[in-house]
Amino acid sequence: MSENTLEQTIEHGNSSKKSSQNPFIGLRHFEEHEKHLYFGREEQVNEVLQKLMTYRFVSVIGVSGIGKSSFLYCGLEPAVLKTQTSFAKNWEVIKMRPSDQPKENFIKALESFIDSKGLEEERRSELLRYCKTEIFHGDDAGIKNVSHKLNDEFGANILLIIDQFEELFRILDHYEDERKSVQSEQFVDMLVRSLNDRETPLFVSIGIRSDFIGECARYPYLAKHINNSQFLIPQLTEDQLVKVIKGPLAMAQTNITDGLVSQIINDLKDQSDQLPIMQHALMRTWEYWKKNDVSGNPMDVHHYQAIGTMKEALSKHAQEAFMELNEEQRKVCERLFKSITEKKTDGRGIRKPATIDEIAQIAHTTPERVMEVVECFRMPGRTLLMPPSNVPLTNDTIVDISHESIMRIWDLLKTWVEEESESVKLYLRLSEAASMHQAGMASLWRPPDLDIATSWRKTEQPTLVWASRYDVAYERAMLFLEYSEKEFIKEQKRKEVLQKRRLFIARITASVLGFGIIVALLFLFYGEQKRREANRQKAIAEVQKQKADENSKLAQIESEKAQRSAEEAVVQSNRAQKSANEAKKSLKFALQQQVIAESKEKEAKQQKEYAEVAQQQAEIARSQAYNLRLLSIGKSMAIKSQQVDNPELQALLARQGFNFYDENGGNPQDPDLYNALYYGIKNNEEEDYNTLQYHSQNVRSIVSNTLNNKTYSAGSDGRIIEWSGDLNKHNVNIIFNDPSLIHKSISLDAENELLVAGGDYPYVLVIDLKNPDNNLKYISLDAEELWKLGFIDNGESIVAIGAQGSVFRFDLNSSEGKFELEDNVDGKINALAIHPSRNEFLLGMSDGTLKKFKNGTESKVGVKGNGAIISLAYHPNGEEIAIGFESGVVEIFDLKKRSHKNYLKGHTARINNLSFRHDGRQLASGSFDKTVRLWDLFRPDDQPIVLSDHYDWVWSIAYSADSEYLLAGCRDNIIRLWPVKVDHMAERLCGKITRKMSDVEWGQYVGKDIPLESTCK
Repeated sequence: MSENTLEQTIEHGNSSKKSSQNPFIGLRHFEEHEKHLYFGREEQVNEVLQKLMTYRFVSVIGVSGIGKSSFLYCGLEPAVLKTQTSFAKNWEVIKMRPSDQPKENFIKALESFIDSKGLEEERRSELLRYCKTEIFHGDDAGIKNVSHKLNDEFGANILLIIDQFEELFRILDHYEDERKSVQSEQFVDMLVRSLNDRETPLFVSIGIRSDFIGECARYPYLAKHINNSQFLIPQLTEDQLVKVIKGPLAMAQTNITDGLVSQIINDLKDQSDQLPIMQHALMRTWEYWKKNDVSGNPMDVHHYQAIGTMKEALSKHAQEAFMELNEEQRKVCERLFKSITEKKTDGRGIRKPATIDEIAQIAHTTPERVMEVVECFRMPGRTLLMPPSNVPLTNDTIVDISHESIMRIWDLLKTWVEEESESVKLYLRLSEAASMHQAGMASLWRPPDLDIATSWRKTEQPTLVWASRYDVAYERAMLFLEYSEKEFIKEQKRKEVLQKRRLFIARITASVLGFGIIVALLFLFYGEQKRREANRQKAIAEVQKQKADENSKLAQIESEKAQRSAEEAVVQSNRAQKSANEAKKSLKFALQQQVIAESKEKEAKQQKEYAEVAQQQAEIARSQAYNLRLLSIGKSMAIKSQQVDNPELQALLARQGFNFYDENGGNPQDPDLYNALYYGIKNNEEEDYNTLQYHSQNVRSIVSNTLNNKTYSAGSDGRIIEWSGDLNKHNVNIIFNDPSLIHKSISLDAENELLVAGGDYPYVLVIDLKNPDNNLKYISLDAEELWKLGFIDNGESIVAIGAQGSVFRFDLNSSEGKFELEDNVDGKINALAIHPSRNEFLLGMSDGTLKKFKNGTESKVGVKGNGAIISLAYHPNGEEIAIGFESGVVEIFDLKKRSHKNYLKGHTARINNLSFRHDGRQLASGSFDKTVRLWDLFRPDDQPIVLSDHYDWVWSIAYSADSEYLLAGCRDNIIRLWPVKVDHMAERLCGKITRKMSDVEWGQYVGKDIPLESTCK
């Protein structure tokens, strides 16, 4: 449209009666009767018309939101109707969308066309019957024959407009039934056959999204026609955009300021869906201006800003409609939009129209309820859903979104589309597992798959109608899930029986230890007897010695007498000699007795020493047996504490069990002891104990600040929250909030002065923590989204990981305002770990390799394959790395020795998060098996503590700044706090205990032979 034409239009508008109808159509495409409002494509229409007349076929190609449908209906169609051909002077136009049943939809389009001609009923029925026979029962010449028949009947050329041609490809590469796929192929064959015949009075124009053009290669003959005659719709120039804005306003006798025109054109540069978003924003601006500006001033920038500008207008408008619904209608609304939108495996969003009746069955409601919601979203001035408000709704009415752009801009719908995509993936995986199980090639499902599937069934309540859109074996899949659930419940009951049996064995073990104490006491008694016997033998030996001394003295006296007697008389010599001999014998005997006595004394001393050693060994054995008994009792009390219903008794048992562990050298990280203390505290607190509920969506990243005892969290709700001091006191400060953003990763610099965030947006957000409200910085980069980021170079630089294997780097001291591309890594990057002190970082790859970047140089670290690497975490000393694999295994790898150190096994699904405690003693691992495990790195072979009192998988984990708690961001939008220091837990539990155990309780849980003691001293 030239400037002269635009001025003529304005003059015509000024001479006409001022219109009260909105001149902008909103999201939907232009209809034929609105061609007077269609501006900006006049030159391009002539080029496309020439191609259509030359080849009898033209494909109009363009990105979503470029205006293909409007071009066909209000640009090309009016131009064709003014053209004559060799076949006829007049034209008849047939319009259709193929959807998932192109033959049926072609017949519906023919029926609508024939009905518009006002034929007699007999003639109408005969013509319609002929068309149906040719299309459904004829060969591939069906469309060709129908075209000749219509030409003979009405003497006119036939223009067939096929909009949304890409809908055909969704059927062929998706999960729908084979019948629909065959029908689509037959329809394309008929279309090509009619184009190949130059005598057929049929002219065909199709509109197709450019991101689907490669799919046309499925049909070589159709691709040939597309190559011969195609037109790629370009973006509008600035002059053309001015016409698009001012032309309709001129028709409505409405003025607009040049400032607003410039503002709108500038805002368009940031929009991928230019025309529908602009039309919608202008529609809303005109309505606001019409309602609020009664002084006759032109539309201006403040009117445009009032509706949220192009950035927020659509999302606000859709949210406004949603908030008008009651609670029941909102649930129907969610099901409705999930039913008519779809996310393909490559991430592209496409329409999936459905009938009112079909949506009602999927949403577990009546068609009337669905109609109420549809009316709310298609009322005049909204046009978010099709058909338009002037078309009556019936059970068979097909409902569709007015444009794909609403899928990309309305935040709530983006969430629904993502949830529906995940729901479909889960159902297809479940159906495939059921099929393989039926064939004997797969086993029944177990957790975590079983838990995820049963939760999905309860939440989504899938119906046969919904499931049949993706895989018709709905009953088989549900029976497989139900059978898996029943078998798992049986298995759990068997495990409970086994657990009771283990408890019985523990009691038997305690009895055996008691018996050991008795044996030790018997040894003590035997040693005492031996000691007494040794003392008695010693006494006997001393008596024998005394006798020997006395005999020795008597022998000496007798010898002296004999010598005197020998001098007195010779006659007495024989007698004296005899007496002397006897004396010598007595002396010899005495000496022998003295030796025996000394030997007895020595033996007695040895027996005493033996007895004393035996007594010491018996004392040690008795002490060890007693300690083992108390440890066994402590473990038993820890287990039993979790089985009682009385919270105070539970706390008493848990704390007394800790006392026995602590005083007798037990392992403080024992899982049973931890669970006893944890649930003892939890069951004596309020219901919201250990939960921080300030996020409205998934908590994707958590970091802690060790310098000022602060913790930061971020997630899919666009919030970044600062938690100060004692986390249980909920000292909260929301330092950033933008609901349109999804944060996936945050990080703190070395001085804890800056925080950076990245996610589903093409820049990095930098926040000055000293003044977070005012000092915000946006650093752009060439990536649609970021997965991981962090500080390197002692906080001087930022490294960021893009979704396509790109590694970016930004120097905070640089004058450049954009990230530099560091490297393009082959393969998918799943994890990033930055060294705590050196200028290097590690990347975990989906192929199981670990890549190291140091000073811009890439190298590989020799890690043995355990499948895809999902998560990484540096040990605080920087010499070791924890690696989480897809298989559920955690590996501790020594980077200095370049060798494996430990494997930590126990998880049954992928490890999506790892975090070391700040002192390096403990490692926390989060998994999609819905558990978090705490590993004692000083005792790696011991069983870990398993945290499982949450209801879904964990997105992020981190230790608090003081290492008192482990924080976990869960899929249910809650941050959970688990205390990790057992001695502090025991102290806290004492604050809940107001009494000591009674004599009866002590005898029942401890033992009557063990002295009663106060639990909290």
